Formats: sequence, C-alpha cells, structure tokens
Amino acid sequence: MSAGGGFQFVVTTASNPRVKENQRLVRSHISRSRSSRKGPRTLTSWINHDVGLSEQDQHDDGHVEKTSLIRPLGNGLSWIRFPDKVHPRIIQKAASLLPILGNAMYPKELCIEEPTIDAAWVGLLLSDAAYIHAMAYSAEAYHDKKLSRQPTAQTQAHLVEALRLLQSRLSKPNSSSATSDPTIMTIVMLALAADVLGDWGTLESHLEGLKVMVNLRGGLPNLKTTANEIAFKICRGDLSHALRNSRRPIYFRDNISWEPYITGSSHTSLARFEDDKELSRIIQSLDTRLYNVWTDLREFCQMANLGCQTGLKLPHGTFNEILLSVSYRLSHLAFDRSPALEAFRVGMLAFATSIFFSWPELRAINVSVNRAFQDALWKLRSSGDQFNPLLTFWVLMVWKVQVHKEAPEKLFADWFGEVKLSIPIASWAEARAVMKRVLWIDILYDGQGKAEFNRSI
Repeated sequence: MSAGGGFQFVVTTASNPRVKENQRLVRSHISRSRSSRKGPRTLTSWINHDVGLSEQDQHDDGHVEKTSLIRPLGNGLSWIRFPDKVHPRIIQKAASLLPILGNAMYPKELCIEEPTIDAAWVGLLLSDAAYIHAMAYSAEAYHDKKLSRQPTAQTQAHLVEALRLLQSRLSKPNSSSATSDPTIMTIVMLALAADVLGDWGTLESHLEGLKVMVNLRGGLPNLKTTANEIAFKICRGDLSHALRNSRRPIYFRDNISWEPYITGSSHTSLARFEDDKELSRIIQSLDTRLYNVWTDLREFCQMANLGCQTGLKLPHGTFNEILLSVSYRLSHLAFDRSPALEAFRVGMLAFATSIFFSWPELRAINVSVNRAFQDALWKLRSSGDQFNPLLTFWVLMVWKVQVHKEAPEKLFADWFGEVKLSIPIASWAEARAVMKRVLWIDILYDGQGKAEFNRSI
C-alpha cells in the first residue's frame, strides 16, 4: 500500500529484477492475507486436547505396525511371546473376544472404518498372563450369557487365576507393574465381564479401582496409548454404569468442556450442509451448553448419513471421541426446573445411547435411559410448559422409535396427535423432514420411524 492508501504494484521484468524491498512487500501482503483467513480448526482429542486425532494413529517413533481388531489372531501378532504357563487353548479363547468387541463397539449399519490396533501395544498386553486370563474370562462370560447358562467351571477358573495374578501385582504398590497398562486393562476386562453378567456391585468395585489407578497415572490424558485405547475403554465402562443407574459419571465432573467438539472443525467439512438458522436460533435460546451438544450430534448424523450414501468411512477413533464428548456432556447436565429442557436433554441422550451403546448385552443401559425419558415426558406433559412444536414432535417420535416394544401403544398418543396437527404434519415424508432437521440417521431409524408414524394415523 502507498502512503495515500492506494494499491502499490510490484513489477518484475528482465530489466527490472526483483529487489529486496519488493520481496519484503510481497511477503508482508502474503502474511496479512493468511492471517485474515481462518480455516476450520484442527480436531484434537476430546480427552487429551494436546493431541490431534491424526496423531493418535501414530506411535512415538512415527511408524507403528497395525492390525485389524476384527481379524483372527494370527499373522499380524504371530511374533508375540506369550506367557510360558498359559496354554495355547486359553490364548485362543482370549483372542476370540477381539472380533466380538470390534463388532459390538461400532454399529455395523454405519459406515465406520474397520478398527485397527497398535500391534506392539497389543503384544505387550498379550504377553501378560493376568490380562489373558481376564480376556478368556470375559469371553466365557459372554458365551454363558448368550446361551443363558450359569457360569461354567472353566469361566470361574479364568476369573480365579486373573484375580490371583492381579492381587499379587497390587500387593506391591511401589512396583511399576501395579499401575501398568496390562494391569489397568486386566481390570477393564473384568469390569466388562461384570457389566455383561449384570454383576453391578463387582462392576462398581472395578470402576473405583480404575479411578485410583487413573489418578496415580496423572489422569486420563496421561494414559497415552495409540488411539487413546485405555481411556476409551475406561470411559465406556464409566458411562455404562452411570447411564444404567441414572447417575453422573465419575470422570469430567469438574473440568468438562462445554464448547462444541466437532462442529466447525476440519473433520466435518465434507458433511457440511446448509445450516438451519431458524432451528439453531430456537435451540440456542434454550441453553448454550445443550445447543453445543446438539450441533455436535447434528454433525455426527450428517457425517453418518453422508457416509452411508457415499461409502466415506468415519475413523473409529473419531467415533469414540464423539461418543465420549456427547455422552459425558449430556450426562453431566440436568434441568430440574425446566421440564421442557430436561425432556430435550434426555431425548438426545436416548438418541445417542441407541447409537453408541447398541450392543444387545448392554441392553439394560437403553432400558434405563428410556425409562428416564418416559418420566421426563410425563413431567413435560403435566407441567403445561409451552415447548417448540418441532422439538416436541422430535422427542415424542424418538421416544416412540426407542420404546415401541416396551411401552403401551396408546401412551402419549393424544399428545402426539395434538402436536402433529399444530405443525401440521400429515405424512411420513413430512414427519421425516422434521426429524432430519433436528437429529436423524436414515439407515438406523427410517424403517421403525415410518412404521410408528403410520400406526399413529
């Protein structure tokens, strides 16, 4: 720029070569133009804000061998030195849990990348006898539950051996092995088995023990493993127990971020649709924290719908981070003085848990959340509070889809009919358009949603 505020042109020819003054001027303008353009922010881990999600897939030295979580144990891990005193049959039994967990934690209907694991880290775990017995016990417990049988002698034998080895390790608290990754993951596996078997007292004891270990390691962000694998599993157990018992989770009580997590990040740029400004304004006026969770869930729904249409796959690490960020924020919120806000919060929680905790063996979570959902709707209905018709229709429709097998068919039928008339909505196509404005994943809910709506006509 010249002193008069006009533009200054830099001309470079053979007779007028570049000079230092011109180069400095060009660099100055480039610098200013870059600083004025703010692109999407880089998505970092919700658990550990110092780590970008792309970094989670790399080991400290930058080249980690990976293997599929749902591929049979073999080629990728054949170099592992297993414990000498553990029979190969037990190792195979433990390995049989891997594909079960892989399929359980990531909904098969959604287009999510096949999970991968750090082979070096898994090698460390599978060289630990306590962890192998805990995995074998969890696998046996899963099959016992699946076959509706009492725990077998073999199941109990794996539990006794895992606990014996674990107790021996924990009896030496000054030893590094007392809070090592294999020790923590051994307890995680025992907690998972207790969860599947419905042994809530044992599950709670394991979660309390994990809390002590996490504190000794300096908190969840310091459990630095590839893809935050330990932290994810601990948090899943924490959320599972909290949701089932309608209580606040253990973690993120005091230092939770209420800011949007994926909304506005570079990770969602491919899933960006035209913003519904009217609906955004309505929800933002209710509560900013709730609005931020809604925007993240909306982005996730858009990413899932786009992925199913195009084959674009959502990385499983990102799926886990979204799960935690949404579930923890909704679980730590409560609106006792506003039935409308509470109904919307619990409705979003029910919607989220149906996606993130879809494993049939953890069905008790959805039953508990849906019971709280029904209670919240009763309070809203009896309070006489005026709630936005679109959002009221959404919560009632989600409730019908979620609990269609568990609640009386006519429950809330009159209310649902009133809301339909007030919008108005006369067809499933119109109803679906409203649901997609708020939160909806086509492949998961279209079938049941259409059936429930048509039943109400």
